[in-house]
Amino acid sequence: MDVVSTPWEQRQRLAEIELEVTLWEAQGREEQALRVVVDHLRTGGEPALMAPERLDTLFQLAHLGDLVPAWGHARWVLQQAARSRAPGMVDLADEAEARSEELRWGPGDRVAYPLDPERDWVRRQLLLHDLGGLRRFLDHVASPRLVARAGRVRDWADVPMRGLRLLDAGDRLLRWRDLATGEEHVVPDIGSAHFVGVGQHAVGRLVPVEGGEMLESVPLDVPAHTAHRVASHPAGWLDAVAEAWHDPDPEQEPLDLEHDFGTLSDVPQVWQGWLLSLVEHDHGWAAEPPPEGDDPEAVLRRVRREQRACFALVHDALAGDLQRRLARMDFEEPVDPWPVVGRVLLQAPALGPLVAGEDPLSRGELRRLAGLVPEPAAAPCRHLLARDEAA
Repeated sequence: MDVVSTPWEQRQRLAEIELEVTLWEAQGREEQALRVVVDHLRTGGEPALMAPERLDTLFQLAHLGDLVPAWGHARWVLQQAARSRAPGMVDLADEAEARSEELRWGPGDRVAYPLDPERDWVRRQLLLHDLGGLRRFLDHVASPRLVARAGRVRDWADVPMRGLRLLDAGDRLLRWRDLATGEEHVVPDIGSAHFVGVGQHAVGRLVPVEGGEMLESVPLDVPAHTAHRVASHPAGWLDAVAEAWHDPDPEQEPLDLEHDFGTLSDVPQVWQGWLLSLVEHDHGWAAEPPPEGDDPEAVLRRVRREQRACFALVHDALAGDLQRRLARMDFEEPVDPWPVVGRVLLQAPALGPLVAGEDPLSRGELRRLAGLVPEPAAAPCRHLLARDEAA
């Protein structure tokens, strides 16, 4: 690899690599996209090439392969569309960002309340749905291969915003009531209601998937009157959210317009990180200094440490220790650990050895996990059990 000597050359090289990854992604070639990133890192490239969530998605899709459900590929399409800088997409993204920023202006504000554009819930909804960004990406950017694996993703483009009330959560399912129709909708629990308690309200989009429906992304936790206003006039959801932002309900937390947009899990990254830190503390590992440096040995030590924490969390949840620990804390609602465990199993430190058949978990543990964690985290557990039965 040529030595890159100046900051401008470094930025130019990173831009070239990011573009190459983007093109492979649009082709639906996650393995090639991941290989570009890995080759870059192996040759001493800058580690902070792109957002960790984007790398997580590439790793998950490449290693799970056919175990990824069609809705996982559909959500990958949405992730790509939301950050696309392809011709025609840039203007839509700029308009969505401007309208989201306008919503956050308050009386006397010199600037709008700042948000990370990639985590801006309002911007994302406007860009993908109201302004037609998803439809444009599907028609002009995405390859036939990418779209073919994404199930009914074309039907996702025009789904309306809904006002919802969470009725129940458990057994890997969420039960919502549509406030406009009174109908109940049962969707997979991949952590989508992390910020919504039973009996509370949200706005979001329900999309069709094979065998049912699911939430297009994490919904926005809102006061009841906001959800009812959206239910009565879905096209006016932006005005309803703006009102809730500027005139918050004193009995409810202010609106949080920044969210993680996961591909295979909606559990917030910060929540997973906090639980892993809690596990490290409980096992007496928190005081260990983290390995420093970018040499291969230091990287391997960090990965091993992350693997230890991931599988300790899994074991603690299976033993009930994690649930007892969380029950002693001052949470308003009982905490269901299994969506978090599912997200942990989908992270590189756990998923790598799991799909490689390195047996980090016993057959009994795999069998229990397959019935407790949401899809697609349960899929590699079942796959390993089926492999053993066929051997």
